[in-house]
Amino acid sequence: MSRDHFKKLWSTILSNGVRQDAEGNWTVINSSTNKRRMEKTGSSVGGASGPSSQEWIPAKIYVTPEELAEIWDKQGGKCYWFNIPLDITLLYKDHKDWMPKHPLAPSIDKIDVSGDYTKDNIVICTRFANFGRNVCDFDRFHEIVKVLKGTEQLVGYGYDELKDFDMGYKVRRNRTNITPFLGEKR
Repeated sequence: MSRDHFKKLWSTILSNGVRQDAEGNWTVINSSTNKRRMEKTGSSVGGASGPSSQEWIPAKIYVTPEELAEIWDKQGGKCYWFNIPLDITLLYKDHKDWMPKHPLAPSIDKIDVSGDYTKDNIVICTRFANFGRNVCDFDRFHEIVKVLKGTEQLVGYGYDELKDFDMGYKVRRNRTNITPFLGEKR
C-alpha cells in the first residue's frame, strides 16, 4: 500500500481552515477546539476564552497536496526555519518515534498568519517552529531564529532589560545557561 505523504501533511491543516468541496460549498471546521474559538467560548489551549480574546476566523485552504510536494522539493525536504531535514513519516502512528504533535514532524506554517493557506503564503517547517512562531511576525521570527542558532542577539521583547536584572539564581558553571541570549559574558 502506497501512502500519499503530502495528502497526509495537507490533512493536518483541515482543523484550522475551511475548503471547498466538489460542489463548491465551503466545509465546516472539524475541530471542537476551533469551533469553541469561533464561538468565543474557548481558546486554542483548551481553556476559557477571555475578554481580550480576538475573533478567530478560519483560514481558507486553497493549497493542494500536489503544491505541498512542490514546496517540499523547493525546500529540499528541510525545515524552512531551521534548515534541518524533515521526516514526513513522523506524521504516521506506525513510525517508531511517533507521538501526537511530534515537535520534529512537518507542519504547514502560514507566512501571513491572517492570510489563507495558499501556495504563496506557506512554508513547511517543524511543528516546533510553527508552534513557537504562532502569531509572531514572519520577518521578526527570522531574527528570533538567528538568536536560537546563536548568530545574533535578541533586542526587544524585554530581553535587553533582562540582562541587567538579577533573577536571584546562582550561576551554574559548565551547565546550560541563558547568558548567550542576553549578550553578557561571564
